[in-house]
Amino acid sequence: MWFGILSLVLGITLLTKGSIGLLFHDRFYNWDKEQYRSRKWPKSSAVFIPYGILMITLTWYATLYHYVQYGWILTLVISLSGLKLISIVFYLIGRKAL
Repeated sequence: MWFGILSLVLGITLLTKGSIGLLFHDRFYNWDKEQYRSRKWPKSSAVFIPYGILMITLTWYATLYHYVQYGWILTLVISLSGLKLISIVFYLIGRKAL
């Protein structure tokens, strides 16, 4: 059940971002570039950083306490994505210090 819910949430997230990227390509990516050029933390980080931490935590919880066969694949993918999340946070912290 836990992996089904996680897969559904991740699928909706990916389809939403992909659809926005396809339908509003220039506007979406220009907005993204502007956020990364800014000296301030992007406003979207207030949503996406906690979302990423929540997904990592829930995936590991599901793996450890509600094990299903091949669930470790999703855990591996989410954990590797978490490394990217950590690199983005350190990038933002380092940029703020400059």
